[in-house]
Amino acid sequence: METIILTLDNGDKKEFVKGIKLKEVSKNRQVLCVTHLAQIACFANNHFLISKSESDNKTYTKVNILDNNGRIHELARIIGGIESTQLSLDTAAEMIENAKKY
Repeated sequence: METIILTLDNGDKKEFVKGIKLKEVSKNRQVLCVTHLAQIACFANNHFLISKSESDNKTYTKVNILDNNGRIHELARIIGGIESTQLSLDTAAEMIENAKKY
């Protein structure tokens, strides 16, 4: 199988469009996307939360798959910072729901 690597620069106002394009690509290929942008992340079929910790001078990486509630809370955290508000939670849920149209 052919491997394609795409690097998308973040920072312009077209992140939602990039999310749509990644969703289109994912219909025929496996896509692994690492992003801190809710406008892209909302299009994912699956979300993984990657975290790291240190113990005894060693660094550990943990990967957890998120359920729907976890997806909403993680997108809300990306949108609004450490503490999610009801508004950021509602916005995250709406973004995920709207992304299903594509």
